[in-house]
Amino acid sequence: MQLESLPNELLLDLFLYFNGVHLICAFHKLNSRFDKLVFLHFQSNNLNFQSGSKTDLDIVFQQHLPFLTNRITSLYLSDTCKNIRQTICLRANNLTVNRFIHLQTLRLFRIFFSFKIMDRTIYRLDRLSCLIHLEITACRFKSSYFHKIWYIPYLKRCILNNRIKFDQLKTPTEISYSLEYLALTLPRGHPLPSLSHEATSSMEVLNLTLRDVTYGLTRFLENMSNLCKLTITTEERIIDGLDWEESIADYLPKLKILRFLMEFILEGDESNEKHIDQILDTFRSRFWLHDRRWFVRCH
Repeated sequence: MQLESLPNELLLDLFLYFNGVHLICAFHKLNSRFDKLVFLHFQSNNLNFQSGSKTDLDIVFQQHLPFLTNRITSLYLSDTCKNIRQTICLRANNLTVNRFIHLQTLRLFRIFFSFKIMDRTIYRLDRLSCLIHLEITACRFKSSYFHKIWYIPYLKRCILNNRIKFDQLKTPTEISYSLEYLALTLPRGHPLPSLSHEATSSMEVLNLTLRDVTYGLTRFLENMSNLCKLTITTEERIIDGLDWEESIADYLPKLKILRFLMEFILEGDESNEKHIDQILDTFRSRFWLHDRRWFVRCH
């Protein structure tokens, strides 16, 4: 059986077993039918250069990618030691991120060798009118990048996992009011920023990791009246059931899902066991067990 005899549906299923680089090298420009199938594949699947060899990347960036920029909706870029040529290849072929005009999802991972590379990417994000999901992890990060991120017109999901000084955090502008999902990992010793009601009114999902600070959490949450799901991890600090109950009743009327992990260390004596029981008792009120049916354990 020849490959071309297979129906389009089976070929698209087959494409899922290829990484993006190999798929492009094998099928793009083969004929018009396969070109259309490659375009269709990248409308719903991520283009990830992580598994490409230097030779394959050179071929893709020079011969194929210029013809695909207006077809790709999801892009993953990384400058790990294994794949240091990804952003270099983009720059060498004059392929800036704003060329991907239909890009909906952008993930940047470990781009830390040069601020110039991040500048070329971040400072063009506000030109991407289709971008709704942005994830930046372990990258070089300037405070000025926040200003550009908040100006992305229709951004809904934003995940920032970098070493950031939060006294540098810029309050979102009115253009970022579409934001529905925000994930932040705060570095040790830095408080939560204060955000206006207008900037958080559309927020439905919030994921926070607090290294050692929980003060200011109530103020941070008080303007998120539409929040439906909250996930929070804390280290070295405990928020008891009474404080949670008060914050939820006052500020989070639509909250349906609450997940938290509070990590702390106690010395092994009897008084500590009694202290843990006292904390757990605050989560055994009618609010927790009857009204919300949320259950808490210690291990």
